[in-house]
Amino acid sequence: MEIKNIQTTKQGLDECRVLLEEVFKKNWSYENLRWLYVDNPDGEVVGFNAYDSNKIIGHYATIPINVYIQGKEEMGLLSLNTATHPDYSGKGIFTILAKKTYEFAKEQGFSFVVGVANASSIHVFRAKLGFQIVSQLRAMIGVGQIPEQQEKQVFYFQPVRSLEKKQWRYNKPVSNYFSENKDVYSPTKTRGVKAYLGPQLKREVQNEPNASRLNLWIGIDESRQWNRVIYFNIPNWLRPSPLNFIFKDLIGKGRTLDPARVEFTNFDFDAY
Repeated sequence: MEIKNIQTTKQGLDECRVLLEEVFKKNWSYENLRWLYVDNPDGEVVGFNAYDSNKIIGHYATIPINVYIQGKEEMGLLSLNTATHPDYSGKGIFTILAKKTYEFAKEQGFSFVVGVANASSIHVFRAKLGFQIVSQLRAMIGVGQIPEQQEKQVFYFQPVRSLEKKQWRYNKPVSNYFSENKDVYSPTKTRGVKAYLGPQLKREVQNEPNASRLNLWIGIDESRQWNRVIYFNIPNWLRPSPLNFIFKDLIGKGRTLDPARVEFTNFDFDAY
């Protein structure tokens, strides 16, 4: 097995796309991978592929994410796509690629890795890669405006959402984002439900009428007062898989996160 850095050429992204399509049995466009791996204003993809006789058999990708930690900006990585060819499953390829990625990232000056783990991946992240399981993400569904943040809330961990980052996020290819009441939403697979992404600063997306009455918010943010609005947290038995926010310190300080002082939403991890 040979391990190589992910290449962001047309050929390099296409081979990643082909493996992702084979593993997940759905279409992955070149345009979307380029948007995610190359156009991100925080930086290009960091990750590795595994090969057997020049055939790609494994893929692990993270992208840079700029956050405030205790009020100071730090650059870390957001764990995203992982895929192992079905013929090579059970050989620990994901763990090998992830460890290689984190070693390389530390050398490049990245100070942490975060991600969103589902039920099938959380054990590997915790037991084999040393991640902290910070908290399960809320999935709030209801009607009316999403409650605003309390102005005096001080977060320990909070993504930097610059205008440039928002414009990039809302320019995701093959998306159908629309605005309603000056907020940005995405359609979901559930009829009548739209996913909240965040407020607009400029006219990034078009204002369109939408028949969806229910709003979906996913994330961690204890500053939002859900008890004052008509929203409830979707129970685990109604979710495809509970999602968990995970964190790994790369600078040797053993830092962990208090979920009560973390802000992280589906805007930040490309759920929609």
